[in-house]
Amino acid sequence: RSRRPFRPLCGLILLALVSAASPAVAETPPAPGAPAEVTVRVVGAAPTFPTLLVLTAVTTTTNPVVKDGGSCSGTTAAGALELATKGNWEGHWNTGFGDYELISIDGQAYPFEPGASKNYFWDFWLNGEESTKGICGSQVHSGDQLLFFPGCFGPECPPAPNVLGVEAPTAAEVASPVPVTVVSHPSAGGEPVPVAGASVSSEGASGTTDSGGHVTLAFGHAGRF
Repeated sequence: RSRRPFRPLCGLILLALVSAASPAVAETPPAPGAPAEVTVRVVGAAPTFPTLLVLTAVTTTTNPVVKDGGSCSGTTAAGALELATKGNWEGHWNTGFGDYELISIDGQAYPFEPGASKNYFWDFWLNGEESTKGICGSQVHSGDQLLFFPGCFGPECPPAPNVLGVEAPTAAEVASPVPVTVVSHPSAGGEPVPVAGASVSSEGASGTTDSGGHVTLAFGHAGRF
């Protein structure tokens, strides 16, 4: 499932709010693209959303992803997930859709149970929005951010989470003020909104966002934060 991209510097996190999600709809895989530098993050189920894979930067390749009798381009979201998890995911190849039905990441499996009133599945967000395509159908580009977490489909599901995005410059001078903005991407769709009172921290630099979702940090040494 994929919508309009946005490209913040930092990772995507979760905030439990709003309405129910729906299972991914796979589409015909796109033609192979060029390798891209992207980030991948995987978190577990609500309410705590434990980190299963920290924000991990990978460079996709043209090597195909081959599992369960299927194959798709390594320059897709499937290729990024394969590299970031070192292959620690499983999916059923759906011949009709030409895509994988994502079942398990890091040993946490959510197989779909027909007729169940509460079905968990691996939800896939691309650049702050729930993807409308499957992992083989989503060609990724440099700067894209991929987030996977358990979604729920059915009348007895809890509210779906919103996703928080952290926006910041790609570079700054040591000890100089760095403006950071936190926004919330609604699970029900729509434009992101600023988040007040969000705690932001990294290696000793920390602060809380104001009513506009803004906070200023400063870093005392060179590095990647």
